[in-house]
Amino acid sequence: RRAVMQGAARAVYLASDADPRLTEPLRELCRAQDVPCDGSMTLQQLGRACGIAVPAAAVAVLNG
Repeated sequence: RRAVMQGAARAVYLASDADPRLTEPLRELCRAQDVPCDGSMTLQQLGRACGIAVPAAAVAVLNG
């Protein structure tokens, strides 16, 4: 969330099976800040994509 608010996020990935109470506010913030937001991966897939052994609900790809 901080990365999106500060303009540091190039894109955001939200887990499709995460609790919408967590993901929807971030999805709305991405829309407002014109940051692309993808919701096609699951919690497990996002965690694996980040190289971590735990599920991830949200991931930001940073500029630079």
